[in-house]
Amino acid sequence: MASVREHYDELLSRHYSRMFGDFDAKVAELLAELKTRARGLPVDAIAGDIRDVATLVPRGVDPVVCMGDTLSHLEAAEDLTRVFTGVAARLPTGGRLILTFRDLSGELHELDRLIPLYGSDDLIMTCFLEYEPATVKVHDLIWERQPDGWPFHKSAYRKLRLAPDAVITRLERAGFTVQRRQAPSGMVALVGCLGAFTGRA
Repeated sequence: MASVREHYDELLSRHYSRMFGDFDAKVAELLAELKTRARGLPVDAIAGDIRDVATLVPRGVDPVVCMGDTLSHLEAAEDLTRVFTGVAARLPTGGRLILTFRDLSGELHELDRLIPLYGSDDLIMTCFLEYEPATVKVHDLIWERQPDGWPFHKSAYRKLRLAPDAVITRLERAGFTVQRRQAPSGMVALVGCLGAFTGRA
């Protein structure tokens, strides 16, 4: 069983940009948008482990945003507490932590566990989900056309099965007041305020 980093480095990284469009174009577009939206504010990109947020990020940041499936890629549920307490140590009173994550507390059954990810004339990507009590084992399966056939590549890693109520409980223990917001189907959106919510959105 690969770690999350090994899985992405050794299997998915070569194909990830094809799943979601041209990587260089998306990076250029996102960086340009970040520059526009920052409006002259100092913005620094920091490479590091999200669990080390308390040492990577200066005090007084607000808001802190963690989107997509980032939280489910942590190794253990206890890592959530480390992240949330680390963020709380960086936020001012009234500061916000905005989270989205996939609700993996339920289970898909039978053939619904087989999910097509990408298909083209020379690449087929799919995954198969295997549910465990605290995690879901993601098996990524890739066929890539070559001059001599379709070699098959595979790897598996675990994602945390995050349940909204359990995440809310850990946020509250770290000192956040939590509101649940509308999110796309299958996703959860939470806003945590360090202390009581103020009138701002």
